Amino acid sequence: MGAPGGRERILVVDDSRDTVEVLQRFLQGEGYAVRVAYGVAEAMRRLDEGPVDLVITDVKMPRESGLTLARHVRENLGDTAVLVITGYATIEGAVEAMKTGADNYLPKPFTNEELKGAVRRALDRLPMRRAASGGDVGEIRPDGLVGQSDAIRRLFADIERVPEGAPVLVSGEAGSGRMAVARAIHLGGRRAGGPFVPVCCGAVPATLMAGLLDGRDGGLIRMAAQGTLVLSDVDRMPPDAQQRLLTEVPVQAGEGGGPHLIATTSADLAALSSRGTFDPALRTRLGTARIEVPPLRDRGDDVALLAIRFATIASTRTGRAPMRFTEAALQALCAGSWPGNVRELSDLVERLAALLDVADVTDLPPSLRFSARPAIGGNRTLAEVEADHVRAVLAAVDGNKTRAAQILGIDRKTLRDKVGGPDEH
Repeated sequence: MGAPGGRERILVVDDSRDTVEVLQRFLQGEGYAVRVAYGVAEAMRRLDEGPVDLVITDVKMPRESGLTLARHVRENLGDTAVLVITGYATIEGAVEAMKTGADNYLPKPFTNEELKGAVRRALDRLPMRRAASGGDVGEIRPDGLVGQSDAIRRLFADIERVPEGAPVLVSGEAGSGRMAVARAIHLGGRRAGGPFVPVCCGAVPATLMAGLLDGRDGGLIRMAAQGTLVLSDVDRMPPDAQQRLLTEVPVQAGEGGGPHLIATTSADLAALSSRGTFDPALRTRLGTARIEVPPLRDRGDDVALLAIRFATIASTRTGRAPMRFTEAALQALCAGSWPGNVRELSDLVERLAALLDVADVTDLPPSLRFSARPAIGGNRTLAEVEADHVRAVLAAVDGNKTRAAQILGIDRKTLRDKVGGPDEH
């Protein structure tokens, strides 16, 4: 969600007109569409006038606290992020802000770079929140690929750039979605109306593989002649089948009535060729066009969007209403390493959806429960990351400083120094 022209919308709330003017001028200079309000009541009227993506509010204001506004936004506007700023930075204040639903807490004084980073981090959490509330789950293409991350957008662009009919090698880790990419290439080409014929080279006995590639009636090449032949795990194809493939399949789809050839692999074909286990000529043929599928761990909040999508798919099989995820659960999923990639996520969601109506962090496997953490941008200082972690631990133990210090492995004085405020017992 954003303003016309792609500009994200921010509402700045502070009783100080000078502060509002400074923030407005800076944020507009960064390309945001900015509205302003000089108190909580006026801010609520502004929110009724139209949606915004982020509310930046001071805490100490006449009549009502900015935390009241933060709570109102969190309870009523799931598509809006909140950034709390205050000149009274204390441990208690940080914990209270997080408990009311603030996405970030920025103590005064702060630099322009600190404000810029805090705003960006708050906005970057919106896709996950919208997914948790049943909102936008990103573009769902006919091929089933889902996502909004930079990595998946680059993949979409690579798919669109594939030369018509040229052999394609789709590489990537196991479970990353290589077959979905192959289907996307098929659906985006002139042969979309023809057959899509996938064959797993590792599942076919070596003694049969070469015969299946025969160009005569009954062979895979003739079966896929007007469409696409996909050779999954092509690195596992036996040598005689590799030779048959070079002989039977033309360089360009359509030549001699041949199919469009797509191969997928998680192996390094160059290394296999150097060891003599994969034909160099076939590797060259398949390398006419190459696409690398990103692993799930590099796709950020796409994990949350995919989880919502898989829960919806699972509901059609179970006959149950689609399982929902808490925002904390989605955050934990996004923090996972996912060695099994999209396939591992799909399997997990299907198991959960068979049992639960709502999935929370406690329902996830231990490796995911303990990986939950705030999103960390690449432009953050170590001090910022450390402070966010300290505040998250405090919020998790309801502000119990003794317990938080034990979890963090520091004493109470060090805890006070890191977050600010008096060390009250």
